[in-house]
Amino acid sequence: MNTLVTEQLTSFIAMIQHAGAPALRIAFTIAVLAMSGVGLYTFQKRHRLFDQDPEVDTDRAVARHNRIEEVIFVYARMMLLMRFDTRAL
Repeated sequence: MNTLVTEQLTSFIAMIQHAGAPALRIAFTIAVLAMSGVGLYTFQKRHRLFDQDPEVDTDRAVARHNRIEEVIFVYARMMLLMRFDTRAL
């Protein structure tokens, strides 16, 4: 490719990246706030969501603990990914 075209293309891509960074920061900030709200809601309703279910005969403490771990692992992973995405901008 021609050197002039390569330099123009590189500067054009850098300009797009520079102009789009604030919008991406705002979008990821909104996503982090929304996920924080979901985490707070889950914590607030944890007894209703994760306590013993009287309708299930085989609902043991181990099963309840496993349900909590699943939710915590997924939530923590999503928060970490969003945190690192916002820091990269």
